[in-house]
Amino acid sequence: MEAVQRLLVAGIALCGLAIVMLSFLTWVRFEAEGAIAGRPTVVEISGLDTSMWRDDESIDDHSTAPRGIGWCSCEVGFGDGYITAALGLALVALASAAALTEFTGRALLGAVAAALAALVAAGFNAFADWSALVSVTNAGTTVAAEGEVQWALYALLAAAALAAVLAAAGWVADWAYEEEEEYDYEDENGEEPTGGDSWVSA
Repeated sequence: MEAVQRLLVAGIALCGLAIVMLSFLTWVRFEAEGAIAGRPTVVEISGLDTSMWRDDESIDDHSTAPRGIGWCSCEVGFGDGYITAALGLALVALASAAALTEFTGRALLGAVAAALAALVAAGFNAFADWSALVSVTNAGTTVAAEGEVQWALYALLAAAALAAVLAAAGWVADWAYEEEEEYDYEDENGEEPTGGDSWVSA
C-alpha cells in the first residue's frame, strides 16, 4: 500500500475512534425555568440517552412525569449514540481491513457507506428543533424547555464528514494504483494477457 493510502486509512481509523468517543458525550442541553428557589433545572442528555425520534413534548401513555427533578421526555432507552458508536467501530474495522488485507477497495467503499450513515444520523440530531418536557420538582411537575445542541454532536458530524472524504479519496487512490499496475504490466509484456488454453506443437 502506498504511503498516501496508509495515511488516508489511518485518518479513517482515527475518525472512527473519535465518533465512538463523541457518542458518549452530551449531545443536547435543556434549561427549564420554574424550579424551586428560582434556579433553572439543567438536564444534559448524551447520545446514548436520546434520539431524533423523541424530539417532542410528550409523556408516554399521557401519564404524569416520573417523580424527581431532571427527568426529560426526550430520554430513550436506546439512543442514536449507540448507532453512531457502532458505525464508528465499523470504520475502525474497515480501515484495519483496508490496511491488512488485499480487499482494500471494498473495505474503503464500506467505510464510505458507514461514514455517510453516521453523518446522516448525527445530522438529523444536530439540526433538529429540540423541545421537551422537563421535570422541575420532586413531585414530577413538568415545564416545556428548548434544547441546545452541544459541541460534541457538531464534532461528531465533522468527524463523520471527514471520514467519508478520506474513505472516498482512499478508494480513488486505490483504483488509480490498480489501473497503473495493470497498465505497467501490459506495457512490459507488449500486449494484454488474454488467458485461455496454451497450445504446444510437438
